[in-house]
Amino acid sequence: MSAGRALLLIDGVDEIPPGEREEARRWLGELLDLYPHIHCLATVRPLAVEDDWLRSEEFEELQLLPMRDKDIEAFVTAWHRAARLECDRYADQHRAAAERAELDGLEAELKERLRQNTALRTLARTPLLCAVICALHRRRGGLLPDTRWELYRATLAMLLGNRDAQRRIGSPEGITMGFEEHQELLQCLAVWLVRAGRAQLSRADAEQQIEVALRRLPKVREQGSAATVLRHLLNRSGLIQERADDEIQFIHRTFQDYLAARALIEGGSLLELLQNAPNEQWRDTVLLAVGHCRPHEVRRLVEGLLADGAASSYGGRRADLYVLAARCLLNTVVVDETVGERVADRIRTLLPPRDSGHTDALVSLEDYVLPLLPEPSGLGVRDAEEVAELICMVGGSSAIPYAKRFSLHESVHVRSTIAASWFQFPTERYAREVLAGMSLTGLAISVSTPDRLRLLPGLPSPSAVDVSIDASSSQLGEYLPTAGCEELNVYGNAVLRDVSFLPGLTDVRSLSVTKCPALEDLSGLVNTPLTALELDVGTLGEEELDAVHRIPYLRSLTLTYGSSSPGRLPAAHPGVSYLRLDSRQPLDLSSLDAWFSLRELDVTVDSCDWLTLGSPGPVRAPQVASLTLRLSADHAGLARLGEVFPFLATLVVFTHVPGPLPDLTPLRTLPGLRTSVARRAD
Repeated sequence: MSAGRALLLIDGVDEIPPGEREEARRWLGELLDLYPHIHCLATVRPLAVEDDWLRSEEFEELQLLPMRDKDIEAFVTAWHRAARLECDRYADQHRAAAERAELDGLEAELKERLRQNTALRTLARTPLLCAVICALHRRRGGLLPDTRWELYRATLAMLLGNRDAQRRIGSPEGITMGFEEHQELLQCLAVWLVRAGRAQLSRADAEQQIEVALRRLPKVREQGSAATVLRHLLNRSGLIQERADDEIQFIHRTFQDYLAARALIEGGSLLELLQNAPNEQWRDTVLLAVGHCRPHEVRRLVEGLLADGAASSYGGRRADLYVLAARCLLNTVVVDETVGERVADRIRTLLPPRDSGHTDALVSLEDYVLPLLPEPSGLGVRDAEEVAELICMVGGSSAIPYAKRFSLHESVHVRSTIAASWFQFPTERYAREVLAGMSLTGLAISVSTPDRLRLLPGLPSPSAVDVSIDASSSQLGEYLPTAGCEELNVYGNAVLRDVSFLPGLTDVRSLSVTKCPALEDLSGLVNTPLTALELDVGTLGEEELDAVHRIPYLRSLTLTYGSSSPGRLPAAHPGVSYLRLDSRQPLDLSSLDAWFSLRELDVTVDSCDWLTLGSPGPVRAPQVASLTLRLSADHAGLARLGEVFPFLATLVVFTHVPGPLPDLTPLRTLPGLRTSVARRAD
């Protein structure tokens, strides 16, 4: 962790009780201050914490979107591939061949059903349920449930039913019970957890709840104590597990919420669900309760949510309850027409979305929200931007006609949202029906699949293109726009060896080529009209880098050095005024004074000690007026910056170094110097 080679994963921040989350945030911040170089990924359910909850710790907030159709298909392929690996362990090769053939047929059949059945495809949007669908489809010989609740019940039946009997496993704990008894016992644990607002309970609490449930299950009670029954559930149910710290939890929160919802409805606790609906930890329980409700109970639940939302003076809570009511309605089979119209009216009051929180909530309604959207002609620019973002976050085939309407909006920000969201829609249809008919001037297009690259020639020329796929120089030259594109960013390309495609792109002025380890020939840069260039130096030598010196109009240059890169600058360029360098090892900057036009220097280093000490050669750059330093190891050498940059006017220091901020008072001798120090910026 000290060396920065660790990846810290924190799963389920929402499972921390709300009262303990601030303490958890402080703990995480202290840990990251102690180990500033590690990478950290934290997961949390949507809406479980406020926006930017970890912003102060320099986290970037991302949303894990539902799996797209292609993702689902890839998941199904991977699942069946893994299942076929089991056959390799069979001693009977005839059995192994038969099971492989059966899995081949099941895989093809399931993919076809997912393509044809929208409801089933919706259920498969999360990895957990997609895996459950694959397992049930195999186990039941191709037969699948139709609804979310039937899917959960079938999963529970698969885990809790006669699985041990089918595997010829007896009763290791001396307990024998059926599906209903298993479910009853697990429900008592689930509803206790939901009511307590927790994701875990101690063994003592679990035994106490089981003791209460056993009063209703005399046949199980006769077989053993609450402790014995709990041990049986831990060892045989497959639904709960014990952590090392004597805490018991469900293997996935979904099963906890499903069983708690069933217990609450069976216990006549509809009012309790309504009272707790504003609590984000109860949201999924409320949604799952719908599947256990009779039609009149669904109506009471939905109307109660609408009434509580209307009575709320806080807009965010009102929006959450309206959206929750709509989701409940979408999850029921029998829909009261009057109630349905009332819900639609309430959702319309939330449009256009007022903030990102409203947008995130409305996205959960998926296709339902699309017909309720206002037309672009009646919206101001800001409102149109919010609606366009909502359409693109919903994505999919159904959203394409709505994206098309907003693609013609006069606002460049609206059109930018539409252009940047290609990945949210079916690739070819979106290109044909939306992108091909809109102006892409001033906009960027992202190319992250070979299909998108192939479709580029059929689109109007965008002002910028980001390419993040493996493609040869000849392929880039064939498909990239020859005119109109001013900025090109090539990233993560493992096969690109040269930039010979560049002379054919006559309007490109800014080029970035990063994370392209095979790049070895820069001759295509020579005499191009580039004004800005970004490169990963990699193993490029002095001869290859000489091409940079021969770009006549270059003004901005960014170079990133790796561990095997040469430790020196390319030949001085007479026109570059901005130079950014990123290196974790000392660089020979003794030639800086030859960069006559250089005014702004931006350096990312572990320490600037080697810079001010002149290692491996003396450094002096009187022409530099602005210096930005990004330090990660120590603050050594800062006091001597005036010797290297005697006419420095602006100094900005970003530090990842734990402890006090650097002291810049020794630099007061530089006349008129403006300084700024900040922590943990990149």
